[in-house]
Amino acid sequence: MALHPYIFCASKLQSCRECHLVIEDLFGINIFHHRFQPDSGWNPPSLAFDRELQRVLEQSEVTFASDSNFMSRATQLLLAARARSARA
Repeated sequence: MALHPYIFCASKLQSCRECHLVIEDLFGINIFHHRFQPDSGWNPPSLAFDRELQRVLEQSEVTFASDSNFMSRATQLLLAARARSARA
């Protein structure tokens, strides 16, 4: 299986289902986490990354990963697709 490293937005990938691909799944990865990572250059120590924040971010990722309003704001998109049959 060949991997093709191209940059696409979610709407462009979704339009591929009309062309050459049968999309099995498409969702955003890292919608919220990178915005809340501790950074000593920006965040004061009082805003430490705690377990409760981690839990909320993980739940938010699951909830919004397939939401088109959030998907294109993700750091990456994960596309699971297969080639459309030439006979179809």
